[in-house]
Amino acid sequence: KLKGLRIVRIATHPELIGQGLGSLALKRLWEEAAAKGFTWVGASFGADDKLLAFWMKNGFVPVHISPMRNVVSGEFSVIVVKPITNEAQSLIKEIHKEFKLRLIEALPDTYFSLEPSVAAQLLRKQTWNYAVQLSLTPSQKGRLMQYVRGTLAYEGACDAVKQLLKCHFMNSGANRMDLDIEVEAKLIARCLQARSWRQVTQVFKGKSQGLKSELRSYVAKLVDFYGLSG
Repeated sequence: KLKGLRIVRIATHPELIGQGLGSLALKRLWEEAAAKGFTWVGASFGADDKLLAFWMKNGFVPVHISPMRNVVSGEFSVIVVKPITNEAQSLIKEIHKEFKLRLIEALPDTYFSLEPSVAAQLLRKQTWNYAVQLSLTPSQKGRLMQYVRGTLAYEGACDAVKQLLKCHFMNSGANRMDLDIEVEAKLIARCLQARSWRQVTQVFKGKSQGLKSELRSYVAKLVDFYGLSG
């Protein structure tokens, strides 16, 4: 039977923020929980990108996001868990995979308004190796290659790009290409949330034409990494 501790609140004096005290407190609590026979440590909070980055830096894995924003904070609530035992780790890996699958599929619907930077944090690469099989029809692969070569507009290959990105975000460890968090946020906003070029440029303070070229170059790198260019 698995049992764990839930962290209700963690706070650091404003003058001491950024000095590692919060991370040290989490480390000490995790060690104490392990010594007392607990199998996991978890927390729930209103998600923003900086807060998520802090928890994930400390080994916590996102496993749930609420379907609606909190009426008071205006944020989506997220649950993160850090395993202690191997049994808990195996279970959390499976739950995290299901979580990512549900989130990716719901990005253009339930989570269309979710901040791309938050979505990117939730879909960050984990340390363990995992890979899904990318399945493209000959037509999809052909149009994807035309897109990265610059002979086809994004709109003509968006279905293939989405499949490629779903594979990318589901993968982890050595099976996933390293991309900057802001790059992944842009790809999520345009390709998986299906925001317009104008909406994405407003979020990231750029120009539409520059964004189009930028995303094409990122997709080209993904195509090479996942062995589709040969």
